[in-house]
Amino acid sequence: MSSRKLSVQRQRGLSLVELLVALAISMIIVIAAATFFLTSGRSRDTQEAASLLQDNARFATDLITRNIQQAGYQNYIWDSAGAGFRREVAPPSDGEPDVRGYNNSAAGTNTDHGLHDRSTNRVAGSDTLVARFQGSGVTAGDGSIIDCMGRPQPEPVSAGDRAYSIFEVRQPSGSAEPELRCKYYSTSSGVGAFSSEVIVRGVETLQFLYGVDTNGDTFVDKWLNAAEVSPTSSTTPVNDWAKVKSVRVGMVLRSPDRVSVAATTGSSTGTLAPLGSNFTQNNGDTLVVNSNDGRLRRVVTFTVNLRNAL
Repeated sequence: MSSRKLSVQRQRGLSLVELLVALAISMIIVIAAATFFLTSGRSRDTQEAASLLQDNARFATDLITRNIQQAGYQNYIWDSAGAGFRREVAPPSDGEPDVRGYNNSAAGTNTDHGLHDRSTNRVAGSDTLVARFQGSGVTAGDGSIIDCMGRPQPEPVSAGDRAYSIFEVRQPSGSAEPELRCKYYSTSSGVGAFSSEVIVRGVETLQFLYGVDTNGDTFVDKWLNAAEVSPTSSTTPVNDWAKVKSVRVGMVLRSPDRVSVAATTGSSTGTLAPLGSNFTQNNGDTLVVNSNDGRLRRVVTFTVNLRNAL
């Protein structure tokens, strides 16, 4: 009997102290595991957001670069007699340059038919760039010349024909993501109209500077914003777009969602310079952002040299 009582006493279980110690160790393990998975999730979200920004930046850079390089391209076409080739070597017959920019502007609605300077719908001092060029290849085009929607542009019917690629930033509503948009000229049943489509979402600002050759030696002598390239006065309008040799492009892209633990409210702000700290001539070339909104941001800056005479 005494041995049985001793056995029962030995199987009574854990003491209160032992139980508390076990619970404490278990809580430490659970907290460590939860922290690991939470950190892994945030790291994954950050990597995905960074990858998205990288892809968007590469796509926008390639598209804008190609369309700027195409500006001023003129196709060789048959003359009316069909006996030889002719080329329009003078400026475009409608008086509009094949590269033109507008400061702190939006391109207007999709039915503006060539009026691309608007004060409404502009976002964070963003600029508008209009690039024009002729196509290549008959009917549907051969794909060597595309507009900002990636559509092949066919050769012109007449020497004055131009395709349009217009870049701007719009925000459909106050809560929507700002968008880099392509405004382009399309035809349907022989009737032409401008249309606008989203290229990249999450572009907070778009800025341009223009490298101008002032002495005719084909090298850039100064960088000007759009208002400085074509200032106007009541007596003598000046237009130096034909002297533009390079275009400097600056953008700020942001991730669509929060990816960090920073607070979403607060007064702390930061300043980004899309065109670079050494290029401060452009009105609105800096962007004040909320540093505590938890979004990733990427500044994209590049320079494109024009290939064709304007």
